[in-house]
Amino acid sequence: MKTMGRSGRIPVLVAIFAMLALVPVAWAQGPGGRRGQGVGPGLMAMAPGVFLPLRAAQLTNVQQQQVQSLMSQFRKTWQPQLQPAMRALADAIKATPADADTIRARSADLAAIQANAAVAGADLRAQILALLTPDQQQRVLQFEAQMEQRRASRHPSNGPGGGR
Repeated sequence: MKTMGRSGRIPVLVAIFAMLALVPVAWAQGPGGRRGQGVGPGLMAMAPGVFLPLRAAQLTNVQQQQVQSLMSQFRKTWQPQLQPAMRALADAIKATPADADTIRARSADLAAIQANAAVAGADLRAQILALLTPDQQQRVLQFEAQMEQRRASRHPSNGPGGGR
């Protein structure tokens, strides 16, 4: 079986990063996965790799509104930047003949936007956590730690220092 060379991996990695960028913000879900029902936001993706299990916090109605306002502003800021950059990269990848320089340039453009969105996602996470009471914060952080332990037990080679 022939392994993929470095240049063959670039489009695959770019496609993976482009897919991750599609998840800058997920709609908040209540229990049962139905939006708008239950105690409010559930596990929310704010930026690639940045999740906050707010269902564990049992938000008040006021907190739910504040979180939704912050999330809405995040979406309004980052979706208009991410979506065109992802489209441009996808178009460059699909172009025939393939132009490696254009693909690299569009990939770099997208990566810069994703990096800024990730920083903004971390800021958003901090803003949302600041809305919570100390008890709610503790519940969210405990739930995150439990999720990480479950993930690590299912995929031990993906933990810190593992897999390489």
